[in-house]
Amino acid sequence: MNRRKFLHSSGGLLAAAGLSSLLAWTPRTALARAFGPPHFSADERKRRWANTRALMAEHGLDALIVPHGAGDTLHEYAAYLSEGMFMNPGAVLMPAKGDPLVFGHLGPPAWIKQVVPTGEVDLGSALVNAVNDLGLAKARLGVVGVESGVLGLNEFTNDGLITYHNWNAVLTGLKKAKFKDITGAYAEMMLVKSAEEIEHFRSAAAVGERLHEMMLTEIKPGLAPPELFAKIKSFFARQGAMTNVEALMLFAPIRMGQVIPSEYGYFHRGGYAQVTLSVAVGKLSKKARTLADVAEASLALALETIKPGRTFREAVQPLEKLVADAGYQHGFPQVHSLSPIVLAGPVGKGMMKVEYTKYRGGEVVLKPGMFLSLENGARTGPMEEVRVGGTLMVTETGVEMLNTLGTKLRLIEVPA
Repeated sequence: MNRRKFLHSSGGLLAAAGLSSLLAWTPRTALARAFGPPHFSADERKRRWANTRALMAEHGLDALIVPHGAGDTLHEYAAYLSEGMFMNPGAVLMPAKGDPLVFGHLGPPAWIKQVVPTGEVDLGSALVNAVNDLGLAKARLGVVGVESGVLGLNEFTNDGLITYHNWNAVLTGLKKAKFKDITGAYAEMMLVKSAEEIEHFRSAAAVGERLHEMMLTEIKPGLAPPELFAKIKSFFARQGAMTNVEALMLFAPIRMGQVIPSEYGYFHRGGYAQVTLSVAVGKLSKKARTLADVAEASLALALETIKPGRTFREAVQPLEKLVADAGYQHGFPQVHSLSPIVLAGPVGKGMMKVEYTKYRGGEVVLKPGMFLSLENGARTGPMEEVRVGGTLMVTETGVEMLNTLGTKLRLIEVPA
């Protein structure tokens, strides 16, 4: 089972035993705290706009269309230029000169004052009208998120950020314009965080440490899945965080000797983090200890191989070799980027039939200010896995691990 299927399975993002849809469970107060008021300063806005326009100039673009789509759960591609939440569909139109426009924003937006309502016309028609009004009907227009299967579209948005209907309306209404998809370049630009962004990501990672402290306190034999799910949901709501990944492998009351792996990804006041935790309850089997040894060794190696100046592939390949040489595979990328999730290591397919060949963004060079999620793991079957990890930042000289509790298999002692 691949990562996307897992996250939509009974044990993943849409788990029937209490893992309801993203917006259904999140209280209004948590949404308000997670997405507004503005998290970043006017200086950060100027930096992002300047970087985007420099990228546009590099590609000879007169304007850039950045849509928000259904799978883009954190709104991050469009929100990079305009803070806050978007309706689906929504978009930002950034001209090379002049003020940008925002479409379908659940406003009022903090950064962009020109708001184009999309209630009376569809997004595609609204974009056509705006481009015509700007006198750019014959211009060279860039777009983010139209092509699928390229760097810049992650596992949740690999069908594109804009629907066929709306994009067809753009192509039909702007027949004399020339279009260029720059999704990969735009995503790579987003990966390198500013000092201001880094502080928000640190804060988000700290939420994960508190989550794991709570889980290590609450997990015990006999605890039913809905009880633990409810505690976790309540925790995120109190923190003002909104999840987009909820993967907790628990389907029945917790029993002695059970190993419980989990992963959570969440947006928190301008930052984003993913944290991994594997817990053994009461006792540790020989098999679990062996899997944990391999997973922990892979994580330790990652702290050595991930360095600025190396390509993503060069950093991850030694981890793949370590797990394969031990005779195991893993069900998730051992390393992937954060915000956006566009760099991802390979995933083994089929029980013990390992394929270590597919990398997303393998040739991208790692730079200081990039954030990665470590999910180092070893498994012998879907329910026999130990996974360790947390959020990591690439620094000028190496890496900084922002989470510690999830970096080892944790044993919960149970009184005799």
